[in-house]
Amino acid sequence: MVRGPLANVQAAACRRLKAGGVASLRLLKLRSAMAGVDFSTVMSADLLSYLNTLAAVGSTVGIIIAARQLNITKKQAVTAFEDGITREYRELASRLPTGALLGEALTDEQHRESFDEFYHYFDLSNEQIFLRQRGRLSPATWDYWRDGISSNIRRPAFARAWAEISERSNGDFDELRRLIAADFKVDPKSWPRR
Repeated sequence: MVRGPLANVQAAACRRLKAGGVASLRLLKLRSAMAGVDFSTVMSADLLSYLNTLAAVGSTVGIIIAARQLNITKKQAVTAFEDGITREYRELASRLPTGALLGEALTDEQHRESFDEFYHYFDLSNEQIFLRQRGRLSPATWDYWRDGISSNIRRPAFARAWAEISERSNGDFDELRRLIAADFKVDPKSWPRR
């Protein structure tokens, strides 16, 4: 620790640098000369202190910017992932009979012809629930998908297909069964992981 006149001049230098201004530096040079202290020594110590502070602030700002960029990148990845599953749903829904999507009952023949597509729909729904349980879906996307699954399963053609698939699937579709049993009122993310 510096004591005596040098310490006083360094403290004054620090205050002047923070306050800024050429006039302050001229005054500081004059005070240094009057105290018998080399101005360059005062400025070197002060400049080093100032640069250390500046480096610390710069590092902190850099870390904040990097963390923000990582967060943005993560959100973009989640959105791209969710968009891929949404695209898969739309392709699958386009192969289901329009009447089923509109809430109409299907004939036995229509039911048989679309049974595989209904199976794939329930498999995708189960996967969506599993992904939410694992925290891979945003809350907003999950709410939208949950409402869609709930709405579809109440439609006659979906209800008929689900009754048959759930009976024949030997315990598959655990997540979907669990969500249906909870009347779609629980967030699978709160379920313990198995």
